[in-house]
Amino acid sequence: MAVTIEQSAIINSTGDIKINAVAGSGKTTTTTEYARANPRIVKYL
Repeated sequence: MAVTIEQSAIINSTGDIKINAVAGSGKTTTTTEYARANPRIVKYL
């Protein structure tokens, strides 16, 4: 799946994240890809 530059920045970030965006902008896709990229972090949430 191709992600935007902004989504990529979130997916590859470290530390706490907060996503604030309009409906249909890809929040669910971004958080799903973040979880796939960071399984050890997401496991404890």
